[in-house]
Amino acid sequence: MPPTPQQPGSRQTTVLIGGSNGTASLVTILGDRTNPRNAGHTIRVVTRNPARFIDSDTGAPLAWRCNEQKAITDFVPSTMLPTSWVTHVGAADSVLAYDDVEGDYGGLERAISGLATADDGGSADVLVLCCPVSAHLSLLRRIARALYRLEADGLLGGPGTSRRPLLIGTLYAAGGFDWMARIAFASEKPRDGSFSGKWSRPLALFGLKAFPYLCKSTEPGIVTMYGRYPQLVCALSPSTPALRAYAKTLLERILQCEETNKTLSFLGLSSAPHLGGDGSAEGVAKLSSAVATVDHAVVAATGAATAAAAVAAKSKDGGKVASTQLAVPPAPVSSSRLGRASSGAPVQLGADISVPLADHADPNSAMAFLTCTLNATNQILHPCILKAFFHDPSNPEQSDKDGTIPWDASKKKTAGPRFYGDGANNWETGRLITQIAGVEFYQVIDGIDTLLAPAGMAPVSAQHGGEPVGRFFMTEGGNHPRDIGRRSGLTDLAIRKHVAASLNPDGTNNEQEDAGTDEIYPERERTRLANFRPLLEFAMSYGLSNNVRLGSVLAPVIVVPNDDPNDKSIRRVRPNPSTRFFHDDLPHGLCLMLGLGTILGCEVERDMPETLACVRKLQRWMGKEYVTPEGSSAKGRAIIETARDLAETSAPQAFGVRTVDGLKRFLSMSIFGEELQQTMERRVMSSSLVSNL
Repeated sequence: MPPTPQQPGSRQTTVLIGGSNGTASLVTILGDRTNPRNAGHTIRVVTRNPARFIDSDTGAPLAWRCNEQKAITDFVPSTMLPTSWVTHVGAADSVLAYDDVEGDYGGLERAISGLATADDGGSADVLVLCCPVSAHLSLLRRIARALYRLEADGLLGGPGTSRRPLLIGTLYAAGGFDWMARIAFASEKPRDGSFSGKWSRPLALFGLKAFPYLCKSTEPGIVTMYGRYPQLVCALSPSTPALRAYAKTLLERILQCEETNKTLSFLGLSSAPHLGGDGSAEGVAKLSSAVATVDHAVVAATGAATAAAAVAAKSKDGGKVASTQLAVPPAPVSSSRLGRASSGAPVQLGADISVPLADHADPNSAMAFLTCTLNATNQILHPCILKAFFHDPSNPEQSDKDGTIPWDASKKKTAGPRFYGDGANNWETGRLITQIAGVEFYQVIDGIDTLLAPAGMAPVSAQHGGEPVGRFFMTEGGNHPRDIGRRSGLTDLAIRKHVAASLNPDGTNNEQEDAGTDEIYPERERTRLANFRPLLEFAMSYGLSNNVRLGSVLAPVIVVPNDDPNDKSIRRVRPNPSTRFFHDDLPHGLCLMLGLGTILGCEVERDMPETLACVRKLQRWMGKEYVTPEGSSAKGRAIIETARDLAETSAPQAFGVRTVDGLKRFLSMSIFGEELQQTMERRVMSSSLVSNL
């Protein structure tokens, strides 16, 4: 399906939050004014370090240059295939600091509202978090505070924005992005009653399953993009057809889908079958488009309701629309109502007609965000490479202490090790990835699908295996999550444990499902959980170490001083534990999976031993205790729940969720702190009927 065309000159204001390399890449591409597709697209940057994006000589936004490596195909980025390079040059329209106060409003509030900015873009349409996963909660709290303040002052939306949702999202929805949004908006909600319980402008949350770019900046004003991710799939809440059409237009423009011939697809229960849904979203979208296009209904102030009625009638009458239902003369359709912006005007939200039943089953798109969270690849690859590569067999005591290994730069190709090119080029890395990703994670994914998704659906499992090629071979080899879950016996265990707790007559199952049902553990055949294991281990190692998109990425290392001060060559290195490879992927990746596994009934020491060992080793290098250390007396659930630094992780136990039922209740919370039940109750209580009681 070709990308949705975006008309040049349509108005859109995108706010990039954070000063990462991803921000720099988007600034160069979207801020390139020689590209006619960028006409009318206002780009704002909000960061704690605005100097990175401001020209120190002129004070104007700095023009960045992005050198992009293009492969013949992003699906198979092999080093054996030729590549080419292109250059983008662009700058933001406005650059602000978070706390840069002007006129009583900080930089983030001004960027959202358009108040006192250096551009004429007006109110923001999209807020994009371009930051490490570990920064999601802190930035979402900033956004929540800003939005509550603007809402209280009546400044959340300018003229014409009341029906245009404000999209808030991230380029990488790992670590439970929607979980963090719930926590942020709940914790920052004003307690003085100033928030009515309903936003005057609709809010929507989105998150991409995989970061779309692999980019790195080593000098000011220049960023290198080594490649793009082959597929663009996204979680979006709330789950409605109109919001998907609206968001698709705005996000595909940000992601340059028309230029790269890619399409953004949405995850969820109503998504296409290959994405884990029942396909109903696509059917409704086609139906709405067909009625609007073929029947030429007027989608304007006088005709929108008639067109909506026509679509609704058509969906209930086998796809036929009676001519009497169209009470207005045929006329061209406003493209903005189909999710496309007419020239010079902002995109408008259309009407929701015949919402699929699957959308009603998961209105917050909780399963879509879980799909992003549980299938994020960095959280597996990075810790496995760190544990396997930074090990010195000749001095295991020192390497186990802080990861120090020999690296003779005088004999190597690079001054420091390449993270994937060298780090993944060993058997142990392939073995670890196969065990953690293809066995221990897969059994958790299958358990989550079984207990949380509607019967017969497995939306999280549908996106297993990282990239499409890996997913195909894992599935065809009998290593789909449902295969691993059934062979391990843990899915059956999760079902039995959950049912036993639900039937507990004393009611202690609410938040205290204990391990009293251990006797129902089935026998397991541990030696053959994954088929074709040697082949998988080789493929993991070879594929990562020979990936043209990943090959130039250097490992985050600290050079260890030589014993001889006159020796200037690099001889030893150790990993830098202050980088995102540690702070993102350990507490917000592996620990999250250990927490979910515990909720499902896993004994993590037995059922997820490699994941647990990986966390225990790497947390020691960080000086953290995300799980209790090896040798402690803690067993079972206590390994997670009693860890000293549990609160720094995204494990469900960190925010009080310890059972399957507790997780379901948490996922039913409003993402943006709305109190729809209370709002409706107040309306009912003030009605004429109730007043006469």
